[in-house]
Amino acid sequence: MSVPTYFEDRMVKGAFKSMLHEHHFVEENGSTVMTDVFSYETPFGILGILFDKLYLENYMRKFLQKRNAHLKHMLEST
Repeated sequence: MSVPTYFEDRMVKGAFKSMLHEHHFVEENGSTVMTDVFSYETPFGILGILFDKLYLENYMRKFLQKRNAHLKHMLEST
């Protein structure tokens, strides 16, 4: 963690083979801009890769976009 510009979530144990979620913050024109970098590996070899390409990658992208929109709304309405 590098306050106030960066922090990360790193999976220690869970459903993914590995998972890293980075949050980068910069100030632009008096506003805070957050950029997410999300990387993961699926377990189960070729089956995991296939599942990722057919479903999971799109699901995770939409999940993060929806979550970030909700956070933005909550933070800007306070």
